[in-house]
Amino acid sequence: MSFQIDIQKTTALIQQGNFKTALKSAKIAMKRHRLHPIFPNLAGVALAAMGREREAIPLFQKALTMDPEYHDARRNLGAGLLSLNLLDKAETVLSKATRLQPQDGQSWLFYSALLEKIGKLELALDAITQARALLPPSATLIQKHAEILRLKGEIDLALSTLQEAQKLEPDNLSVLHGLSDLLIYQVRTEDASVVLEQASNLKPDDAATLGRQSTLFLSQGREVEARAALEKILALDPSNDNALENLAGFPTEADSQKLEGLVQAALQAQPGKSLQRASLLFASGHLARRKKDISGAEEFYRKANKEVASIHGYQPKEEEDLDRAIVSGYADLPTDLVGTISTPAPIYVVGMPRSGTTLTEAILASHPEVAALGERDVDETLASGFLHGRSFGSQACSNLAETTHKNLPSLPDRTIAYVDKMPENHRFIGFLLAAQPDAKVVHLKRDPRDIALSQWHILFGKASLPYTYDFKAMAHRFNLYAQMMKFWHSVLPGRILDIHYEDLVSDVEAGSKQLAEHCGLNWCAEMASHHHSVGLVQTASQHQIRQPVHSRSVGKWRGKEKLLEPFVKALDPQLWPEIQED
Repeated sequence: MSFQIDIQKTTALIQQGNFKTALKSAKIAMKRHRLHPIFPNLAGVALAAMGREREAIPLFQKALTMDPEYHDARRNLGAGLLSLNLLDKAETVLSKATRLQPQDGQSWLFYSALLEKIGKLELALDAITQARALLPPSATLIQKHAEILRLKGEIDLALSTLQEAQKLEPDNLSVLHGLSDLLIYQVRTEDASVVLEQASNLKPDDAATLGRQSTLFLSQGREVEARAALEKILALDPSNDNALENLAGFPTEADSQKLEGLVQAALQAQPGKSLQRASLLFASGHLARRKKDISGAEEFYRKANKEVASIHGYQPKEEEDLDRAIVSGYADLPTDLVGTISTPAPIYVVGMPRSGTTLTEAILASHPEVAALGERDVDETLASGFLHGRSFGSQACSNLAETTHKNLPSLPDRTIAYVDKMPENHRFIGFLLAAQPDAKVVHLKRDPRDIALSQWHILFGKASLPYTYDFKAMAHRFNLYAQMMKFWHSVLPGRILDIHYEDLVSDVEAGSKQLAEHCGLNWCAEMASHHHSVGLVQTASQHQIRQPVHSRSVGKWRGKEKLLEPFVKALDPQLWPEIQED
């Protein structure tokens, strides 16, 4: 068989998606044409397409050894290294690929993904711009551009970019979903509803659309409609794990027995470890707890958390490195740094997830001059910068303040402050205050055993917060958090208000007055009855926050001492002295 016929045959098989046969064809051709690099490259492409990147890497390297100028092999090698998360090696290869062949749009596309992953967002933006200039226009390409803009905090630009993609492909559900997500983030819920309705009209039985509609309804307190959307998903797919878990999480369910049967059937059909199986185990835990079968519920939660922990392991060293970089970066801040004062001013509500940040936001936002904006994403950009060794100087300070305020949603004219309740911002308090000296910080403190127990019972979105699925990992992360808050209190005396959750729920009027004073607000009676005016809520507290303040969640850890023993034993007694006293 001739050289050209071998190339055509193998390439055609790859284009048809017949990767296993393509691999076989490439390997036969490798023996027949031992000196030509194209066949190890094609074999690598077939392997990578089957998810076997680790086996593909040596073949791309072999092709490059045979011909150091073989650009396709270099680009493919870089893409393979990127998929394996070998980021330093991928950066070396892809930067060389774009330098040697600047007209190859695919190389720029892979390079932008690499730069995004290592937090070099400005360079990632340049790279995706190059890719868009060289590659045929597509909604997928434009979406990647929008995602980098979102990560940079350029929310309005990300929205307008996605609208470009919508014009190009108006029936693209992925684009419509991305638009709805950003619109909700910007508290433009009516616009998001319209976009999701468009998606629903295009494909009425799309589970992703129905799931988003349910989440939006629930965030608005429209539980009946949220439940109806989830039940529609189950009518289409009775084993849908997200719908089952969300329905199981509702405070009441008319037919728990039917739901339990669906969950058990879905579990039996879900082999091996997976996030889908973990989601179903969490659903089982919720349903058992609803029946007051506490021991049964805890067994399901134990299995669910073990499942997630085995898939998304906690990285303690990376967390420690990040905190060290933050503390070092703060020590290097210019002493003459001047931040930006602007209206509305931010109120950062920080703490550990499930410490009461959502309740505190709701109390503050009950004030007629304060807006609740949920969890803003500034922490992602800051964390990425510190992890990759970038300093935080005067320009970064100015950029942070400018980007934060430029991308706020449209707010009523009377708004003088807004609440950002991203718990992770506790790591960056000093930088947030340096950039915005008019900002206020409220720190929620709560018995760590109650926080840990609450986290243990939740599968956070996209299995985020990987420390919450293992008690020892949880304690490690709690210790880092307590150490960081101790640091900020030492260098910023008087700038952070500590509010104890237990005190807040026992006397919400006194707590709300304390909050108002610290945030420079005139206290109003509405702040003591927040449940009458709760707006959009997009966290795990959606069901509870619309109820009057109560103390039923205080001390829930009692009776769970044995379950929590690994967590309590691993807490640093110097950082958590109150635990030793109990």
